[in-house]
Order: sequence, then structure tokens, then C-alpha cells
Amino acid sequence: MKSVLIVAPHADDETLGCGGSILKFVQAGYEVHWLLVTGMSKSSGFTTTQIATRKKKLRQ
Repeated sequence: MKSVLIVAPHADDETLGCGGSILKFVQAGYEVHWLLVTGMSKSSGFTTTQIATRKKKLRQ
């Protein structure tokens, strides 16, 4: 199976920047993965609950 990795600096940048390409890859049968490189921290304005929720989703 072919696969593609989408790398984006922030959440939603992958959709806004190359959403059309992502859809084309999916329709062509590619396995699509993405990597968001933004960290979440209290100093960045995220709450403890938001940080815990993200960690839980990443583990899933």
C-alpha cells in the first residue's frame, strides 16, 4: 500500500494548506498520515484539561 505523510506546523494547516491533495490521495487509495509539530503548554495558553485531552487522543 502506498502512503503519504502530511507535515503541518499547526492544527488545521494541513487541511487549509493541502486539503484538496489529501482528498486526492485518499481517493487514490493511499494511506494518509499527518504530523502536527505544535506543542501544547500552559505558557502557550492551553488549559490543563486541553493538554490532557490531546494526550489521551494521541495515545488512542
